[in-house]
Amino acid sequence: MICFVAAPSIPEFEGTIKTRDQAACLTPPTAPLGILSLAAILEEKQFPIRLVDLNRLFLDWLSKDGSAPESPFFPSAVDELVGVHADVYGFGSISSTYPLTVRLAREVRRAHPRALILFGGPQASSVDVDTLEAFPFVDAVVRGEAEESLPQLLGGGLDGVPGVTFRRNGRVVRSPDPQSLPDPDRLPMPAYHLWPGIEESALIPLEAGRGCPFACTFCSTSRFFRRRYRPKSPGRMIEQMKHLQRAYGATTFRLVHDTFTAVRAQAVEFCEALLECGAGYQWSCSSRTDCVDEELLDLMARAGCKGIFFGVETGSPRMQHVIGKDLDLDHAAAVLRRAETLKMRTTVSLIAGFPDETPDDLRGSVEFILDSMRLDRVEPQFHLLAPLAGTAIQREFQNRLEWDGIFSDIAFQGWRQDPEDCTLIREYPRIFANFYAVPTTHLDRAHLMELRDFLIYGMTCYRWLLVALHRHSGILAVFDRWRAWRATHRPAVHPDGPYHASDGFRTDFLDFLASEYAAADDPELVAVATLLEYQTQARRPPPPVAESPAVPHLAPGVRLLYLGVDYNGVIGALRNNLPLRDVPRRPVVLAERQLPGDRVETLQLSQLSAALVQLCDGTRTIPDIVVLFPTLAKGLETFPPDAACRFALDELREQGLLAAAT
Repeated sequence: MICFVAAPSIPEFEGTIKTRDQAACLTPPTAPLGILSLAAILEEKQFPIRLVDLNRLFLDWLSKDGSAPESPFFPSAVDELVGVHADVYGFGSISSTYPLTVRLAREVRRAHPRALILFGGPQASSVDVDTLEAFPFVDAVVRGEAEESLPQLLGGGLDGVPGVTFRRNGRVVRSPDPQSLPDPDRLPMPAYHLWPGIEESALIPLEAGRGCPFACTFCSTSRFFRRRYRPKSPGRMIEQMKHLQRAYGATTFRLVHDTFTAVRAQAVEFCEALLECGAGYQWSCSSRTDCVDEELLDLMARAGCKGIFFGVETGSPRMQHVIGKDLDLDHAAAVLRRAETLKMRTTVSLIAGFPDETPDDLRGSVEFILDSMRLDRVEPQFHLLAPLAGTAIQREFQNRLEWDGIFSDIAFQGWRQDPEDCTLIREYPRIFANFYAVPTTHLDRAHLMELRDFLIYGMTCYRWLLVALHRHSGILAVFDRWRAWRATHRPAVHPDGPYHASDGFRTDFLDFLASEYAAADDPELVAVATLLEYQTQARRPPPPVAESPAVPHLAPGVRLLYLGVDYNGVIGALRNNLPLRDVPRRPVVLAERQLPGDRVETLQLSQLSAALVQLCDGTRTIPDIVVLFPTLAKGLETFPPDAACRFALDELREQGLLAAAT
């Protein structure tokens, strides 16, 4: 039997994530396509397969009652793996959890000394020789795409198989790369049935092709796929979509390909074929902003595309050229705006900490992030550079990498690294280079990491506040002022997790704004003051509401907030860069309600709706409210009060703001 072990990819593996719900909310586990593709080929050749998905195992390990487990995850994972009696263990690998993979393989060897232990995947492929020289319990590394080499290895042994690194007579040898690469159209459907989460998955990943024609200095994709761009044909993709719908009821797909639209004609053909088949599938993909235009985005939206990941990487034109990305940043911003109008969700990723990045370059990236935050459907990401194995940056700086204990979230298993992982990382810097730092002449990495946390966690809870602050004085200046204030007012901060992810940060930041900004005599601060007032009220416990089933009252999860300035006017001015002096200074009532997935929706109520909702405080019956209804707004006395009032109450119930009275 062959036991495949899918590498864990939940980014904060043992840090702030302490419950199943938290992990599923932040990073829903997805089917490990690479391993499932290999498994499908081996099943055709009658090999028995067992899959252990460490992401699923991690979620199952978390307590179902919401409390954190008492013991670490590692022993639980070891127990699971050593309980599988296989002839071959094939470990997938990614950079962020490679130390854990190595440690697990060591325990499997101790329990099953006669088993063949193979490594594969992006990380092991990039550090194959170093891995075998350092860890004798690993028998071989199957490099790159293994659909052809792995069956040959299992059928005839290690020697003579292309794309394999192994030991011969105690010495590490590296066989040549295969002359050909797999054609995605000729590969069988991945063995989705082996993945335990497939039946309940709301979104299924589907490989759309392999390889990337570009060669950015920080990215390892092009090397892993040998820079051979091979898209899957539209007909084959739609055929597989239909199969997955029949088998699992799937109608939503994540098309897995680093640059799905690199060949525009093929993307157009796929979209037109989808429209013609009329299946109504929804899907998302990854691309580059210079590989889409308005016409293509319009077609993709009509064909069911609901989201695109864009790696912009830097907001500095100079750095765009230095890192080999060469994007036109004005065009990139225009692409995000067009996707917004089409109601497509976009993720835009930027990186800081490149070797010769300057403060001006950093400012450009922060400007790009804050500008994109004005678009509701954009999710910005901001990462600290990690020298990933096999990249041009890693090769250039391998002998100058620095250990500073600051881990990039690109290659970080958790906010607090396991001590045994740290021992491995420190002992083998060539194998675990992604946990080290490239020297930055002009920027301080500790400062960058804190800025990254400030922006990412800040936008999660205070998105429009950050936009307002940036518009007023620039977010970098705000950040420096915030750091100085915190050093004075909160000098000792030791939360159980990243400080900026803690509830303490959310409270401290509002206190900082109240003391440093709200009192300033500056009319341009109206947006900051209004949003601060909103957030301050939202942070308070909601007042108790009588919930008698006999009288109208607020629906569960709904609360009312009261502002002195038009909230919609403030948001509109920030979103469209309009003058804040034109925002109406008038009292408004907001209704805030909880949505699935810990999301919050904020509605500004009309004058009539606000007055009517406030009457529904759980103390008045419908007849009581009918009597008062004509007094709530001018002109209501001309309508039959009973019918008009009941109609208005029904409308508020339809909006989910009121609970129905029985």
